[in-house]
Amino acid sequence: MISQYWIDQIPARPIVIDIKDSSGAAANLAGYTTITPYLIDERNNEVDITGYTLDISQRANGRILFTFPQGRTVFDEPGDYLLQIELKTISSGTTTNLDFTTAHRIVVKALGGVNR
Repeated sequence: MISQYWIDQIPARPIVIDIKDSSGAAANLAGYTTITPYLIDERNNEVDITGYTLDISQRANGRILFTFPQGRTVFDEPGDYLLQIELKTISSGTTTNLDFTTAHRIVVKALGGVNR
């Protein structure tokens, strides 16, 4: 799945992330204690997404809703961005499971090739 956004856009609608297991069925994420998104730009630099929200109310069905921070853009430059979700289980202060989703590609364009 590929999402497309524009320079300076502040997306209001969330990205729906459906996580599947190796057989293609919805993965049950209820056992993970920490679910954290990461966004990198096309130069592999982490993008500050402070202020994002995650709706994990459907995580038992493998669904996560990611909403970008509101009130500011995270898309300063055109290019290919990648969004990945880290899934972690922590027990007694020790990480016992650490998994990552497949990276979701986000294409950011500048209308007419001109930055605003």
